[in-house]
Amino acid sequence: MKKIILIIVITLGILADNNIYIGLQLATPSDGISIKIDKDEKIAFQAIFDLLGSKNSVALRGIYRFKRDFFYNLYGYGEVGVWNWDRRYYYEDKVETFGYGGGVGVEYDLRDLDSQFIPLFLDFEFQLHFFNDSKYYYDDNSELGVGLGIHYKF
Repeated sequence: MKKIILIIVITLGILADNNIYIGLQLATPSDGISIKIDKDEKIAFQAIFDLLGSKNSVALRGIYRFKRDFFYNLYGYGEVGVWNWDRRYYYEDKVETFGYGGGVGVEYDLRDLDSQFIPLFLDFEFQLHFFNDSKYYYDDNSELGVGLGIHYKF
C-alpha cells in the first residue's frame, strides 16, 4: 500500500502545473488527507488517503471545471478507489471493495472575503458512489451523499 501511495504522489507531481493543494476531504467513502493538483485551467487530479482508524481508503479523482471564476469554480468529477471497512461490530472480518463514483461541486476561495487572507479553498459537493460488497449483500451497493473539503494552495 505504501508503494502505491508513493507512485500516486510522484505521478501527481509530474502532472502538476505549479498549483498544488493539500488538505482534508470529507466525502464518504473517500475521506482523509487530500492532494489536489491542477493540470491546467480546466483539468485537475486529486488523491485522497485515509489510512487511520477502522476504514482505510485510497481514491483517485479526475476533476473537470465547468466554470472557473475568480473566487469560485463549478466542477464535476469521476472517481475510482479501494475502500476497507472494519465490520467487526457486525461480523468477524474486514471488507475490502473496489468502487467508482462521481459528483458535482463548487470550490470557493476564501480570499473573496478578505484579500489578505491565506489561499484557503472550501469545497462542497454532491456525490454518488457504487461499490461491490457482495460478501454481505446480494447486489452492488450505492451511496448518495454530500462532501466537504478544505485545501491550502501552495
